[in-house]
Amino acid sequence: MQRGSGPDAPLVAIVGDSHAGQLTGIVRPIVESQGWNAVSLVRGGCPFAPDEPEVPGALDCTAWRAAALARLVRLQPDIVFMMGSRSTAETPDEAALAGLDAYLDVLVDAGSQIVLVRDNPRFGIDMFECVERHGAGSPLCERDLTQVLAAQDPTLSSRRSGVTPVDLTEWICPDGMCPAVIGGVVVYLDDNHLTWSYARTLAPALVQRSRAVLERFGYVDTAQDSWAAPS
Repeated sequence: MQRGSGPDAPLVAIVGDSHAGQLTGIVRPIVESQGWNAVSLVRGGCPFAPDEPEVPGALDCTAWRAAALARLVRLQPDIVFMMGSRSTAETPDEAALAGLDAYLDVLVDAGSQIVLVRDNPRFGIDMFECVERHGAGSPLCERDLTQVLAAQDPTLSSRRSGVTPVDLTEWICPDGMCPAVIGGVVVYLDDNHLTWSYARTLAPALVQRSRAVLERFGYVDTAQDSWAAPS
C-alpha cells in the first residue's frame, strides 16, 4: 500500500504478521482521507517481535523481522502501526508479544511514533462458516469476552514516550460479547482474522483512540470521514 499527495506528506507504516495486515483495512481510509503516504511490511505467520516463536509453515521469520526493522529505520515513517499482543484461541491467555520492547526502542529512537494495537480474539471454530450454518444470531457463533481475551490489555505494559497502546475490543466485542456479525457485517473470515469489510468500519475507532498521534502530523476530520461503525 503506497499512496499520497507527494513525497513530503506524512508516511505511515504497517508491519507484522497477518493480524497486522488486518490493520491495512483500518488504516487505509484514514490515509486516503488525508493524502498521506503508506507502506505495509507484512508476512503471514511472523509476529513483529524478536522473541516470538515462528508459526509452523512460516518462512524464516528471523531474517524477515531483521530486514523489516532495518527498512523501517531507513524509511523513518512518522507513524508505525503494529500489533502489541497475541491472543490464544478459546482462552484468556493473551500476552504481549515476546521481546517487543526491543523493537519499540529502536523505532522510537529512529523518530517514529508507534501505535500499538491489541489483538482480536481467536476461536476454535470458523466463525464465517458458523454464520453460514447457524445464522447470524446463533449463540454458537459468539463468545463471552472473558473466554477469549485477557482481563486487561497486555500492550499497556509497553507504554512509554512515543508509544500509544490502542484497544479496539469494545468495537469487536461490544457489551462483553464477541459475535460473528455486528451491525449486519460479518466480523471474521475464518477462526481468527477480521474481514476487510469489518476492519474498515473500525477506522473511526482507531482515529478516536490515536487522535493525539494523528494530529501531530496534521490529521483533520474531512467530509470523506464517513466510515460509520455498525452498532
